[in-house]
Amino acid sequence: MITDQQKEIFRNLNIEDVATTLGIEIKKHKAICFMHGDTDPSLSFKNNKYLCFGCKANGNPNYHGDVIALVQAKLGYNFLEACKWLDDNFFSGCNLINKNPQPFSNKSPSKIFSNNSKGSEFSDIYEAFIKMLSYPSENHYLVKERKIKLEVLIDNEIKAINFDDTKNYKSKLLDIFPEERLIKSGLLTLNKTGEGFHLFFCSCCAVFPFFMDGKIIYIQGLTKPELRNTGKSRNLTGIKKPVFYFPKTLFEQKTICIVEGIITALYLISEFKTNVIALLSADFPETSIEELQKFKEDYTFYISPDVDTSGKIVTEKLLNTFFRNGYKYHPKILNPRDFGRYLKVSESDLLEIKDLNDLRKFKTQEWSL
Repeated sequence: MITDQQKEIFRNLNIEDVATTLGIEIKKHKAICFMHGDTDPSLSFKNNKYLCFGCKANGNPNYHGDVIALVQAKLGYNFLEACKWLDDNFFSGCNLINKNPQPFSNKSPSKIFSNNSKGSEFSDIYEAFIKMLSYPSENHYLVKERKIKLEVLIDNEIKAINFDDTKNYKSKLLDIFPEERLIKSGLLTLNKTGEGFHLFFCSCCAVFPFFMDGKIIYIQGLTKPELRNTGKSRNLTGIKKPVFYFPKTLFEQKTICIVEGIITALYLISEFKTNVIALLSADFPETSIEELQKFKEDYTFYISPDVDTSGKIVTEKLLNTFFRNGYKYHPKILNPRDFGRYLKVSESDLLEIKDLNDLRKFKTQEWSL
């Protein structure tokens, strides 16, 4: 028997994490639909639900649904089988379905997990957690596959997870901090059954701390690449993530390039030795420009979006926001092919460059904005 609380656990899993574990390749929250002869991505993910307008038009009753419904549609499972699959793949060793929930401190799970806190309130917890971890090695995914220099990872305190030591991380955290505060920080959860602790970061191979005024205000994880073709970021705190990722220290230049994604930013810092900030969401509100306030007087911004529709939307929105708020910015957009030209990539090869990740194929040279 599956309780309502246990169903809630599965439904609250990140649907894009579940989809990619099922073998569905997602880009910009869209994918080729597996339920019909799709050529353009018509399967979309929003508000932790999936929806395919093509299937809806064809009268497919499975055209939309939640996390459990997605597993049912993809694998042809019934409800119980889908929950068991989620249990096996995302809560390995917990066997949630066969456990009877015990309430935590007589509080409802919704009250325990509702979180309007700011990340700065848990800086001490995040900093203690980061200190427990080791730096990546030369064979780490970020170094070997994503071509980020080890010294850049060290400079920004990006750490690796030792999967054999996750129980030790958990016990150390519980030795230092109260249970309920750890849960509110997002690093630990009771799985909403009120029994046993689960680590949100246990499926990650690396963690990225976000610094503000020298304190860690947010932690983002990188899902183990072996769970999918490439690593995928995930919120490890349950706290609203910032719109921008800043490297811990900047170079002396007075220019900053804004790109999409942390790994892309770190790669450009590694190879081009220039100041780069990562934009984490294309749907950013204009008020998020406040995160850049400290750079307003002294820095000029460049924008380097991907060569796609999302990149065009991001570019227009950022330029308009900079203009309305009095920021200094360069009107020329640095798209990935511009970077390729600086690297003296041939005209035929330039056509292969669709985003900044494609630059990894080509040898770099010293360059700065």
